[in-house]
Amino acid sequence: MTFEPYFPDHRHLLGVTMVRRARMLPNAATGDVEVARGTRVTQTDTVVQGAAPAPFKLIDAARFFDVRPDKVEPLLQVGDGSSVEAGDVLAQRGRRRLLAPIDGTVIAVSRGQIVLQGIAEMVAIQAGLNGTVIDVQVGHGVVIEGYGGVVQGVWGNNRQVIGGLRLEPPDGIESIHGGGLEADYRGALVVTRRTLRPLSLEVAQDQEIVGIIAPSIAPNLRRAAEASPVAILLVEGFGTMRMSVPVMQFLETVAGRPGSLDAATPGALESRRPELIVNVPFDPNDRPVLPNINMTLRPGAQVRLARGDSAGSMGVIVNLPKTPILMDNGLRVPCAQVELATGEKITAPLANLEVTGA
Repeated sequence: MTFEPYFPDHRHLLGVTMVRRARMLPNAATGDVEVARGTRVTQTDTVVQGAAPAPFKLIDAARFFDVRPDKVEPLLQVGDGSSVEAGDVLAQRGRRRLLAPIDGTVIAVSRGQIVLQGIAEMVAIQAGLNGTVIDVQVGHGVVIEGYGGVVQGVWGNNRQVIGGLRLEPPDGIESIHGGGLEADYRGALVVTRRTLRPLSLEVAQDQEIVGIIAPSIAPNLRRAAEASPVAILLVEGFGTMRMSVPVMQFLETVAGRPGSLDAATPGALESRRPELIVNVPFDPNDRPVLPNINMTLRPGAQVRLARGDSAGSMGVIVNLPKTPILMDNGLRVPCAQVELATGEKITAPLANLEVTGA
């Protein structure tokens, strides 16, 4: 074993496990919790709903018209408390007009600037899994505990959807637009083993697919993926990587079942991981437990290579050398010997490993 315990990152691939997830309104939003502690909920039940904070727009009218702030008031077409729609005239000077960028209410006009408050967006949060409410935070949300299969990815475009899990047709997502396949995939979470392309995103949106689980996407398509109304979960990352065999085998096993896709966008202070939770049967006499996210690396642990030449590959740790290993780049670092799914054995820095099991 290594001299110092090493606590790796966790990116789970679990056929069935106990799942405990918080379902909360966005930060600074408040609302009404619809369920009580101990309530049994299904995947599509609404557990909390409320209004997200209304956005503000600060519009510099003096700069727009190139006048002193004290010269703006005579140009105004609105006043405090005025309701406006996007495109309405806020102020006018000759033929030059300042238009409202959003629907909302004028809440202040001061020093040549107009403060516009947008309309609060109503938010309804669904349970996302079958389970029991084990905690309630009044006005904010709940914590739900249940059971299911879990696969966590690398990146998501910050969408949350629920739908039935479907494997893409043999000719790929792009073939869904013809041949009478449209109805079969409308409202579905579609699994593809291929790298996403621009046409993949277009077809998914046109055919009302609600979510895609894919291995990768080209970096230059990131903005298009972020703007897409379709929830997108990348299991491997950016580039041209294909879906790893263990992940694809899991997704093939659960195809046809209802799933909840939380395509969270990773952040430095964000604890959520982009993930798919699928309802799966389990033996009630042998209930799985929560994954241990505090375990150290050990021989026999299933791991994923997050970086390096074998990035995306999965394997099992067969040995943990006690002393650091000299790598090809000249650095001497703590390593593990990993047997990949192909049978190949490699030496990988501990920092490159993620634990996928419990």
